[in-house]
Formats: sequence, structure tokens, C-alpha cells
Amino acid sequence: MFIKPKFAPGVLADDTSLAAEGWFVDSDKIRFVRGKPETMRGSELVSTTQMSGLCRGMTSYVTVAGVSTVAMGTSSHLYAMQDGQIYDITPIDTYGSLSNPFTTTNTLATVSVAHTSHGRAEGDRVVFHNATAVGGITIDGEYTITSVTNANAYVITHSSAATSSAGPGGGTVDYEYLLGVGLEDTVGGAGYGTGGYGVGGYGSPSSTDFECRVWSLSNWGQNLIGCVSSGGIYEFAPLFTATELVTNGDMSSATGWTQGTGWLIGAGVATASVGSASDLETTITMNPAAYFMLQFDVTRSAGTLSVAVGSTTVITAITSTSRQRQVFFTGVGALKFSKSATFAGTVDNVSVKQLTRAYPLPNAPTQNFVAAVTPERIVMAAGTIDGQISEFNPLHVRWSDQDVTAAGGPGNQSWTSTPSNQAGLYTLAAGSRIVGIRRGVGEMLVWTDSALYRAVYVNDPNTVYAFEMVSDSCGLVGPNAVDVLNGQAVWVTPAGEFMGYDAGRVYDMKCTVVETFKENLSAVQGRKVYACRSTEFGEVIFLYPDERDGTECSRYVLTSLEDGWFAIGTYDRTAWLDTGATSLPMAVSSDGYLYYQEKGATDNGASRTWLLQTGAFEMGEGENLFQVSAVIPDFKTLEGTISLEIGTYEYPGSARVANGPYAIGSTTTKVDVLLTGRQMDLKFTGSGAPCSMRLGSPRADVFDTGMMF
Repeated sequence: MFIKPKFAPGVLADDTSLAAEGWFVDSDKIRFVRGKPETMRGSELVSTTQMSGLCRGMTSYVTVAGVSTVAMGTSSHLYAMQDGQIYDITPIDTYGSLSNPFTTTNTLATVSVAHTSHGRAEGDRVVFHNATAVGGITIDGEYTITSVTNANAYVITHSSAATSSAGPGGGTVDYEYLLGVGLEDTVGGAGYGTGGYGVGGYGSPSSTDFECRVWSLSNWGQNLIGCVSSGGIYEFAPLFTATELVTNGDMSSATGWTQGTGWLIGAGVATASVGSASDLETTITMNPAAYFMLQFDVTRSAGTLSVAVGSTTVITAITSTSRQRQVFFTGVGALKFSKSATFAGTVDNVSVKQLTRAYPLPNAPTQNFVAAVTPERIVMAAGTIDGQISEFNPLHVRWSDQDVTAAGGPGNQSWTSTPSNQAGLYTLAAGSRIVGIRRGVGEMLVWTDSALYRAVYVNDPNTVYAFEMVSDSCGLVGPNAVDVLNGQAVWVTPAGEFMGYDAGRVYDMKCTVVETFKENLSAVQGRKVYACRSTEFGEVIFLYPDERDGTECSRYVLTSLEDGWFAIGTYDRTAWLDTGATSLPMAVSSDGYLYYQEKGATDNGASRTWLLQTGAFEMGEGENLFQVSAVIPDFKTLEGTISLEIGTYEYPGSARVANGPYAIGSTTTKVDVLLTGRQMDLKFTGSGAPCSMRLGSPRADVFDTGMMF
């Protein structure tokens, strides 16, 4: 007789195979569509550029010019992609100029750099400009710090060896220190004794130096807002190649400059003489809402010099001969050098260029767990410096003013509450620290390690956001372990439970693989759990580090919010991004490559595999043994090769006997076998390039042997 077992969509991995009758018990690269299992689509490399570090944050948006921009934050870098090109936009941490900092050793490529109280660590990066040769080499461009000598010196490695021992030298050198490298792995739990010696209060857990680096990324209009965990908030205006905005900044000609009384351009320099206060100015055209670097050389023998863009002062009261460098936000009007009546000196080598890296958001808190842009165009930081006492509070929330201030400036640079703005603050009560923040529908959702709060916008400067605790037993395991799809938020708790939130209510998602997930989740690395919605399929994928594979994200739990099923599998992805600004989902592998997801039926052109195993089902209703003579497969689509393994059981408690594998092709009508048992299961595995399938309703030809033993 033919039997046609029926299976509910989804994987039930937390019971015995027989208890899971009517379910699937294992899967890989499988989703369920209209109740039937089919393979997930393949992947394709977006770019051959390999990013450094482990990706722990992604977002995408469209610029005012209609260009899709994808941002990716790793443990060591911040990247942005446009038109398939990936650019390093790691934030500038600090910048300045050094005098003769380099010392070389003959025949060695290592160079010692002198910088008092540099504050750098091994692996950090520095960019040097305008150096003169020393020891036969010129230090210019980006370098990685290979070792730290002491608080006042470190070592870099040049691309070629010095031809002599020389230094200190290099002249007046401009430097930019980039955001320091963060941890790829969490090194311990948040308990007593973790972190560096002396970090945190006596008897208290350290909170900033032992956790893997995670980014929270969102956009403020066309600008990127990025918050690095336990660090600052940065802003980036999308530009990847900066052009010089000043005409004749080398003062080779007076063309483009307006010379006030007492100013004279000649002999390659602008000279100011004592007399009356006046301006030397030139018109520059700047992109709106961006950051620019102003650089120039000044000599001074008397008086003071200040610099402004329009009515905004950039540098005040220069009183010494120096190399000046200053970052400023977009201004409106001419670049003006204003001398006092008593100033005497020169100005030369004037340059203004837009920054092609992210920059610290002015006035924002400098230590934050997470941050996001609200629907009202307000930047909200959570787990941050208390705005009233200026001390870090892991349960504190602060937010900036809205969009544009009354003075016409950027609201995200205004963080002090006044009667005329909407900046504000609030401290949560439940939990020990804030973990994550997400934009909901008409609200912001904030999770601590034990609770969920909702913040609703109130157009009242005395309130701005009204906070309400939704539940006190549903914390979040990591900053990116949550996503929101069609107004529903779903996440993983520190206990490994899958929870949901909809219309003000928190609910248990009734995960059918939760015990398997909890048993294998690398608990110390829980901050790496990464959730991402799929708008196309109404799903959410949870990437997580599985102890069976190591400490990096290697497996996933997939769930449908509409149908409620769960599936499991393997995937080397550390971060995932839904469609929106991009036509296809994207994800980043642990080796730093960006992929399109849900594209084609190969693994970037190479063979891919999938797996699907049913629970054990009865071959009859009595106690007799049954014999299986054939299995009739049923596939709607089938690409690649499929192997069928049939598991048989003499009794529910007996060991599974694996039979096969048996090959199945697109023309296979039945698989002839000769097997005996009371229960059986079907385990399908596929591979190929391309490789895809959709399973229908397989059947088995069985008959009662009449034997009980």
C-alpha cells in the first residue's frame, strides 16, 4: 500500500524524531512557502574588495541624488559602498600636526614616531601628510601601528627600508588618527574581574573593554550616523574623493582672492601689515551638511588672526606661528581671514576639502552603547553619559534636537535641552544596562538586559518622548539581535528565548528549535547574534555563533512571522541587510566579503548544498513490522543532484538505521529499496551549481509483513 505522510511547515528539533511525527527535524538552506519546503536562493559576490575585521552592523539608504549607499561597521573599520565600490570611511578620531616626529634606522623599514601622549594602541591606524624625506624615505599615507614603545612613541612600518639612520626629521607633518581597533570576540562575561585591571569601580564589572565591537547604523537624511559600542557617535556625508575648494591657495596668484586694506598677495604668500582690521577672503562652494578640513600655514610677529566661513567662526585668535588644521561643518559665505589692526604676518598654503571619512558628531555624548535616528529626525543615544551630571549611566537615554535648529543649524549637534529645542533625556529603571534600540511604528523601542521600553514622541519640549515599560522579563542578548518587520519586533533574550512585540504586547514566539539553539549558542559571544528581516518573504533570520563550530556566527534560525514556522541551518555570515535602498538583500561573510543574498541558485557560482529531514512517521497502525519496497519522490523543481537517506526504526526507542544514500534526479520516478521497520524518516540532501528544489508530497510503498518481531 502507498502511504503519503503529511508534514507541517517548519522544523521541530526539540523532541525525539518520533515525537516530531508530522514535522521536519532538520534543515539547511530551507524555507517554507505556501506550506511546502523549498531551497533558499543563492548568493553572489558584490565586490572583490575584502573588508578588514568582523562585520557587526549594516544599513542602507538613498542619497538626495538617488544613489544607493550601503554602510558596514566592522571590529576595526567603517565602510560605505556606492555603485559596487567599497570605501574605507573609518572615523577620524583625532588630528593635528607634529614637528620632526620620525626616526629611521639604516636598512630597516620600521620607523619610530614621536608623539607625546599619543594614546594609540598596537593595530591602530594613522594617516600622515606633507612630510619631508628622512633617512631616504618619505612617510606619507596610511600606516598601521606595529608596536607601542611608550606613552610618547610608537613604531610603524614603511613600504621600503631606510637608506640611512636619521632623525628626528620629517618637518611639519600632518596626522590623522583613525578610530582604534575594537575586539573581534567578547573575552568574558560582564562579571567581576573581566576587562583590564582597574577598569570600572571597585567590586563592579567592567563595561567597556571586554565586549566585541558592535555598530548601530542609521541615516540622518543622506548622511550616515554610526555609533560604535561603548564609544562615540559619528556622521558621514557621502563623498569619497575630495577636491580642493580654494583657488590659488598656494598664493601663486591673487586670482580668486579679495584683499582688504593691509593685505597683499605676492611672491607666493599673503602678507598682512599693521594698520587697520581687515579681511582676506575667497569664495568657496561647499556641499550642504558635510564636514570640511581647513588647513593653512601662518606666521605671526604681532596681533591676532581669526578665520570664519560666512558668519561662523572656525578659528579664533591665532597668536603664534603655526600649521593650522581645523574641521568645520558646512558654512554659508566666503572663507575669511580676519586680522586685527595690530596683526603682522603671513598666510600660505590654504586648503579646504570635504572629509571623506566619518567625523565625531559635535556635542554628542562621547560614550554610548547604541544610537539610532528616530522617525522625527532626532538622534537618540542609549546607555550614555548622563546629561545632568556628565557621568556615564548604562540606563540613561539622551536625544538631540530635531532636524534643523531655530538658528538654521543641524539639530543633531544640539544635545543640551533648552525651552526652544527638543533635546532631552530620560533614565530607565529596569535592568542593569541598555542593550539595543530600534525604530518601531510611531515609537522607539529600547531594550535593557531584562526589559523592553517604548518611547512615543510628544510634541512638547518639556517631554518630547514619553517612556513606558512594556515588560520587565524580555531583555535583549545583543544590540543587533532584534529587527522589526511590519511593525512587529522579534528578538533573542539573554536566556536564549525568542520573543516578539506587536501593538504594545510582548509574546513568546513558541520557537520549535529553541532548546537546540540554547544548547549550542556560544553564550559568551551572545552579543554577536544578528537579526535581519526579509520583507519579500515575511521572515526574520537570526545569525548566531554556534559552539559546535567555534566562536563566530556560523548558523542561523529562520522564522516566518506570518506562518509561525522555524527552520535552522548553516551560513557563514556575520551581518545581513534587507532590501530597501538595494534591490537584493546583502550579507557579509566572516572573511570580510560582501554578498548579494537570494540571488541565483549557486554559492557565487560554486556548488551549494541543502538538507531536509522529516520526523519519523508510522508505516502502519499496528504493532507489526512493515517492509518498504519503494519511495516515490515528488519535486516541483529540482536542480543539481539529490541523495535520499531512509531512516528505519524497529521500535520508537531503538537506534535509527540509516539506509542509502539513493540518488534522485529530475527524471527519477521511484527509488526501489528493501527495508524493514515500524517507523521511517526521509533525509534529503542536495548539491550542485545550480542547486534548487521545491518538495511536494513524497510517498512510500509499504506492506505489512505480519511479523511482530
